[in-house]
Amino acid sequence: MSNRRGFTPLEMSRIKKVQGPRAAFLTGFTLIELLVVIAIIALLMAILMPALARVKGQAQKVSCQARLREWGLMFKFYTDDYDGYFSNRDVSGGRWMTAMQPYYKDNA
Repeated sequence: MSNRRGFTPLEMSRIKKVQGPRAAFLTGFTLIELLVVIAIIALLMAILMPALARVKGQAQKVSCQARLREWGLMFKFYTDDYDGYFSNRDVSGGRWMTAMQPYYKDNA
């Protein structure tokens, strides 16, 4: 196949055969086709956005529940080691989080 006017083979496959002064031109999207595609994409986005927001909310809920469970276990393990009580404030320099640190599992 001869290469007319320097078109690549991919472009040549998209050339319409027209007789007359416009012997060959590349076909493309018309403005209407482009607007229809944009409208379809916008419609799909409008449908998906509420679903994505719902899934994001569920993920935050699960994450919060996991953190609360971890804190509950941390307090349980600490009180189990100290006969069911929290220590006085003079332990660990008065900071309760410093006293709890050995029971905290960092997931980072």
